Amino acid sequence: MRTDPKHSLESNGETAHFLAAGRWETDDPYVYEYASRPWDVVSTPIARGPFENRKNYLVTRSITICHESFVSPIRLQGMSPAGMLGVGLPIRFGDRCRYWSYIPGGETVPSTLAGTMEVVMDGGHQQLIALIARDFLRKTLPEDSVGALERGASMHQLPIPEHEANRLARWLFAMLEAAKHRTQPVSQDALARVIEEELPWRLVQACDFPGDVPLRWKPSARRRALDRAIEFLRGTDIASVTIGDLCHIASVSERTLEYIFRENQSLTPCASYAC
Repeated sequence: MRTDPKHSLESNGETAHFLAAGRWETDDPYVYEYASRPWDVVSTPIARGPFENRKNYLVTRSITICHESFVSPIRLQGMSPAGMLGVGLPIRFGDRCRYWSYIPGGETVPSTLAGTMEVVMDGGHQQLIALIARDFLRKTLPEDSVGALERGASMHQLPIPEHEANRLARWLFAMLEAAKHRTQPVSQDALARVIEEELPWRLVQACDFPGDVPLRWKPSARRRALDRAIEFLRGTDIASVTIGDLCHIASVSERTLEYIFRENQSLTPCASYAC
């Protein structure tokens, strides 16, 4: 087993949102079971060959994001985490892959609430997983949106078309990549706040729910992007910041970022943080 904890931050009172990020791998199924917490998992190899599981992970107070891969086929049985809503985005999967009783792909993605889990991963399987605390969802989203997510997850499928699943996956990969380069507690916490602020809404917007489910963010998206960029600037070493960093944190293009700053502060991003 090898672990590479890039950085971690102990939660100090109510201010710290970022908890940990890093990379982890093992060639022992029993170690994998132990390290899969908060899932309660029993793993059974279903073909000869070496076992290997690799994970890149990011943990905030309310959300866990993980990208993992399996070298050889394996069956996973157990219990999904209590108090959490889980979403899986299969990136690469084979003919034997099953989430509960259905084949991934098409117009749905696997999802779950607390309860029994039975999944088959084919050799070479890759997936992204997002775990979100349900009490956090209830504080963040309108009641109708939470209800729609929970109803879908209770049936182990969320109605997310393939193009929306790919868009959500790109954003999750970007957040995992950003975490690798955030070594200062303040910038780590700023990233965690972005994730906690955006992921619930991105998940709802990706779903093809009926028209009566609220899908829009309440505040202006441009205002939120500006707030994220300014919060990041105030809490990091300005000399090391690039426009690319700001675009990453704000989740907008360079052109949009410059427009937002000019509209609200009459300055470009460069002028704002050079002052």
